[in-house]
Amino acid sequence: MKARIITLSDKTVHLRLSAAKLAEYAASIGSQGNTFFAVLDALDDLQKQAALFSAALTFKGHPNEITDGFELIDMLADAQYGPLGVKELIVQLAEEAGIMTKVDAAKVVAAIRTGNEKLYNAAIAVLS
Repeated sequence: MKARIITLSDKTVHLRLSAAKLAEYAASIGSQGNTFFAVLDALDDLQKQAALFSAALTFKGHPNEITDGFELIDMLADAQYGPLGVKELIVQLAEEAGIMTKVDAAKVVAAIRTGNEKLYNAAIAVLS
């Protein structure tokens, strides 16, 4: 089964949002609507990110040593992915799962970058 393979520190992880795991994730967060929006919900919610990554780590036939989304988030932080890198990874997984096109994924990533810049500029303005 096709999966996104990333190496973090000394561990290689395989990530895939299979149809079954997407449905399981959506149900676990109480989503009764569009799977696309259920995935987008994970962009800025740590609990949902962990649930989504747990789903992506545990697809049928996965070879992963780790299966906990929170552990993956910590590994991504250690690898200096940063918040934007984590969000981009979520979008890439959604695109690879077939719930958005490459063009739409690029639009979502561009919107995330713009939103992050506005958020940080606003936070700096408040703090200064």
